[in-house]
Parts: sequence; structure tokens; C-alpha cells
Amino acid sequence: MQIANSLFEGMVRKLAVSRLQRDLSDSTTVRNIGVALAYSLLGYKSLLTGLSRVNPNVELLKKVLDENWVILTEGVQTVLRKAGAEDPYSLIATLSKGQHIG
Repeated sequence: MQIANSLFEGMVRKLAVSRLQRDLSDSTTVRNIGVALAYSLLGYKSLLTGLSRVNPNVELLKKVLDENWVILTEGVQTVLRKAGAEDPYSLIATLSKGQHIG
């Protein structure tokens, strides 16, 4: 992904200047778009392969959430915002700050 991003960055810089100066040097850059796209594709495939190997410990996650509900306060704020509550951050902060919620 780093190589693909570097290639795309270089292309953006080169093509912007090349178009403004009306020179013909951009054709070499344009021909290499496929190379950058190929590196992107390889990166995405590698990412998906890596993600397929990740197995979260669901039992541990349930245990941790059961022991400390403060983890969910961000989600509760989002629900309160959608419901039209006034200043959900302050509301949740006063309820949860310095306290254990189980």
C-alpha cells in the first residue's frame, strides 16, 4: 500500500504541474497508473488475507463488557444524539465519570 500511495502522490504532483505547463511529459506518468492500481490491488488482497486470520476472543470480550459498561458510553451518546437529547456528552460524562458501571 505504501508503494501504491507513493506512486499516486507522485502522479498527482506531476500531472497537476504538467497540465498547467502544457507539456507532454505527463504521458509517461499516465501510462504507469496501472502499476499503482496493481500495487493497490495486491495491498488490498494482502489486507484481506491478514484480516481473515484474526479471530477475536468473543468470550473474553463479553466478560470485559459485562464487567465494565463504561466502554459503551460512546455508543450511548450516539443513540442519545439521534434521539435529540441535549448535550449527550455532558449527560453521559456526569453519569459515568469516576464510577464503575456494571
